[in-house]
Amino acid sequence: MSVHTWEAVSARGPHEDGVTSRLDAPHVGVFEPTVSAGDSVRAGRVVGRLVVLGRRHKVVAPAGAAGQVLSVSSAGAVQYGDALVSLGAATAVDGAEAEVDATASEEGYPVCTPIDGIFYARPTPDAPAYVSVGDRVTEGATLGLVEVMKTFNPVTLGGAGAPKSGVVSAVLAQDGDEVRANEPLFRIVAE
Repeated sequence: MSVHTWEAVSARGPHEDGVTSRLDAPHVGVFEPTVSAGDSVRAGRVVGRLVVLGRRHKVVAPAGAAGQVLSVSSAGAVQYGDALVSLGAATAVDGAEAEVDATASEEGYPVCTPIDGIFYARPTPDAPAYVSVGDRVTEGATLGLVEVMKTFNPVTLGGAGAPKSGVVSAVLAQDGDEVRANEPLFRIVAE
């Protein structure tokens, strides 16, 4: 199964005051941001999705990208090279997190998919999502499903470093997204 991931294009300066780098659209499409002002970004982080001919493609920060999100393009049509995300200097806390603890951050503990497959946020198409941003969850709670060859594997809160309980701070995948093993699907802030 192929996973559709594109790296954002790093825009060369000069940039407006405070902007250290800019991440631009790697293709024509409809942009759906997944980050907001104040979030920290490092290489490999999903900053949004581009919908091209009905298919969603994840847009990730390229190698060398690091900083705090200053501004994000609103959802909508973009051309190749349009600005998607502007980054400012990383704070000292951002740098320490990257070096000391890649599993948890101010954004919350990442709950990752255990395998490659198709992500589903709900048990059936007409059922409500397992969880939404703001929901309280406890260890062992099912947050979503990853389907591989007609087998549905639950994605649950738990494992080394996971909080016993917390609040869902982000849902990083949408129904039908192709996901790769160890890709973050949710972020949980410990209570």
